[in-house]
Amino acid sequence: MPQFLFHYTTFDGLSGIIENKCLWASQIQYLNDSQEFNLAVNIAMENLEKHPGVKSSNLNGYLLTEMKKILVPAQNFQVFVCSFSEEEDLLSQWRGYCFPGPGFSLGFKATNIQSLGETQGFSLVPCLYDRPRQDKIVRELIELALNLFNQDGERKRVIPVEEDINSINQISAEFAANLSFIAPIFKHPSFREEKEWRLISPFRGLERASFGYRKGSSFIIPYCRFKLKDNEGNFNISKIVIGPTPHRELSLNSTSSFLTSNNISGCEVLNSSTPFRNW
Repeated sequence: MPQFLFHYTTFDGLSGIIENKCLWASQIQYLNDSQEFNLAVNIAMENLEKHPGVKSSNLNGYLLTEMKKILVPAQNFQVFVCSFSEEEDLLSQWRGYCFPGPGFSLGFKATNIQSLGETQGFSLVPCLYDRPRQDKIVRELIELALNLFNQDGERKRVIPVEEDINSINQISAEFAANLSFIAPIFKHPSFREEKEWRLISPFRGLERASFGYRKGSSFIIPYCRFKLKDNEGNFNISKIVIGPTPHRELSLNSTSSFLTSNNISGCEVLNSSTPFRNW
């Protein structure tokens, strides 16, 4: 884990974070990457179809077929994520999250985010961009499901009884739930430079009061709140990098003044080293 993780946002985002002492974790299906969540579902479908047991006539084949069926509704699971980068000054992030207008990269101590996540049921996990490793993890989930199903000996029957059907439904649901947890960290290799980490919401148990909706570029985005204050009421941003701008000195002064007016102290403020471009 790096010392700091950086969250890129606009001035409205920065102002809201400081005012409300929280981050907004968006439902994964509404994020910028069009393959979000579906990437893991597609990898799981491919590995299930290639599994040697899927065409067998015994109950293992029945289970694998049911696991394939459950992947379609699994794409609609409510999983919320908040993104960070190991990189504090990355051109693709400025373009993706902070344009148009001034942008900011907010640096938090990674251990603080991890600790806050543990108290709220969130997990802080690095994203995985390597396809062979993604395949390996999905295959392990498939074998876990089969092992659970056959823990009392391989079920070679062809016609399932009620006990088998109940077990198949339960194990298929657990497989989908496990996949919904790892899906947010599976990303296409083209995003590798972002070195992204993600806070992932619990699959169950989120309080309804934590949900909200915000305006996206082309649709309304569901989100849930991630609290940034610890049990002692402390709220800390360690560093702020101001995005590319032609007015570096003015931006530095106004950002520092803004933090002071909101009683934020001990936060390092600096300008991006990326040359300004009128995107």
